[in-house]
Amino acid sequence: MAAATRTPYLQILVMEKERDIQTLYMKFLESAGLEPVIVNSGKECLDALFADGASFDMVIIDTHLADVDGISVAKKSEKGCPARG
Repeated sequence: MAAATRTPYLQILVMEKERDIQTLYMKFLESAGLEPVIVNSGKECLDALFADGASFDMVIIDTHLADVDGISVAKKSEKGCPARG
């Protein structure tokens, strides 16, 4: 019998400070067969995006954070990440 082929997970980075909302994202994304990575702040999000070997298929950003707002994170990530294709 041939081994079952498993579809690779899409890895989704979620930047959200509220624990309850983090839990909702985690449950929803996992139930859709996705692999969420949850971070609590803009700094953590940028660190995750620019970490060696980082590869996210999507980033969900809370736009109202105290340290680095979501719009700034999006702009910094766009400038710093090479286009993938």
